[in-house]
Amino acid sequence: MTQRTALILAAALTAFVLVLIGAVAVHAAQAQAALAAVPAVPATVDPSVRALIQERDAAYQKLIQQANDQLQQAYQQEQALSQQLAQAQAQIQQLQNSSSPYAVSPEVAGWIGLDIAPGARLMRTPELVNFQGMTVYEVVLDAGTVYVDANSGRVVFARAARSRDGGEGQGDND
Repeated sequence: MTQRTALILAAALTAFVLVLIGAVAVHAAQAQAALAAVPAVPATVDPSVRALIQERDAAYQKLIQQANDQLQQAYQQEQALSQQLAQAQAQIQQLQNSSSPYAVSPEVAGWIGLDIAPGARLMRTPELVNFQGMTVYEVVLDAGTVYVDANSGRVVFARAARSRDGGEGQGDND
């Protein structure tokens, strides 16, 4: 995920949450205004009607509480998504600031080369070279040379013995 995509995603989520909060606030304000417009129940009202009015009022209060709970839950989800986005952006920044633009480090290329020739020893730190138009690490072993793609870690060419007892100079096109 690029920084631009992450920023767009954060903006979209923020806009969604703000619209949701605004809609609930407007709905709550309209409900309160409607309640304020209803005149107080006179004392002379039949007790069964009074009970129905109180029941309806309790139902409205319950709906308002549910709406507030949903708002709180949406806010918590937005906070969690913001934290995830911040972590993803930090990881992206860390990857962009790494010292090598290649996916494979010299150390990893060395281990890949040693895997091709078990028992061999690394003669020097693998170096970036151009091999048939590709950027590869040249891994020089005491048993030969292995070329490892700097972007994928795939062995491009190996001229190294697979065992210590022979085969020096065998070419492998893996």
